[in-house]
Amino acid sequence: ATFGGKSYFLLIVNIFLMTLIIYQLFKFIDKIYTNKSFYITNLIKLFIFIILFSWVQHENITWGFQSQFFLAYLVPLFSFYLLAVFKETGEDKYFFYSCIVAALSAYTMANGVLASLLLIVIAFLFRLAKIKVFIALCVAILNYIVFFNSYKSIDRQGNIIQYLLDAPIDFIAYVLTYLGSPFFYLFGHNIFIAQLFGFLLIFGMLILTVKYFRAILTNYFLISIVMEQVYILATALITASGRFSFGIEQAISSRYTTP
Repeated sequence: ATFGGKSYFLLIVNIFLMTLIIYQLFKFIDKIYTNKSFYITNLIKLFIFIILFSWVQHENITWGFQSQFFLAYLVPLFSFYLLAVFKETGEDKYFFYSCIVAALSAYTMANGVLASLLLIVIAFLFRLAKIKVFIALCVAILNYIVFFNSYKSIDRQGNIIQYLLDAPIDFIAYVLTYLGSPFFYLFGHNIFIAQLFGFLLIFGMLILTVKYFRAILTNYFLISIVMEQVYILATALITASGRFSFGIEQAISSRYTTP
C-alpha cells in the first residue's frame, strides 16, 4: 500500500544490494592486488562493475521477493571479508562480527547455512587460536540446529550421491549449465555454450588454486575470496540436488545467473 503496488522500492533495494556486492569485491581487489598498477586494478573493477550489473539476472532485479538472491551471496562474502580483516588487524571485534554475519547468512536462503561451516575452514587456514575455532564451531552447530529444527524438504528434493550413481552425466551437465548460465544469454541461448563456460569456470579455478596455492595461503583476503567461490560451487550442487528432476532447462533460469 505504501508504494501503491508498484515495484519502485524493490528495484531500489536490489540495485543497492548489487552495488554493495560490487563495493565488497572492490575492497577485496584493493587488498589482494596490492602490487598491481593503478590501471590493472581499475580495469578489473570496471569489468566487475559491468558484469555484475548485467541484465541477464533480470528476474532477480524485477521479481518480488528476489532480494534474497543478492543477500545470499553478499552476506557470506562480507563475513569472510571480516574474518580476513580480523586476521590482518588482530582486533577481536571483527572476529565476532564475522561469526554473527555468517550466522545471519542462513536467513537469506537455505544455502546460507554453508557460510558458518566455511568460516570454520577459513579459521583453520588462518591458524586461529583454538578458542576462536571452537567459537566458530559452536556458532555453526547452533546455526544448523536452529535452521533445521523445523526444516522440511520439498517432495522432489533429491540426493546428490544417488543422482551421481543413477545419472552422473546428466547431473554434471546440470551443474555445468547452472554455473555457465549467464553465457547462455550472452551467446545465442545455447545450452552447450553454458556448459562449456561452466566447465571452464571449474577448470580455471582448480588450475589457479593449484598454481598459486602457496600465495593463497599467505594472503588472508585471497583465502576468503576462494571460500566464496567454494560457496558458489556448493550452491550449484545443492541447487542441482533439488532441481535436477525438473530438467536441465531449469538450470538456465535468469535468477540463477546472479551467483
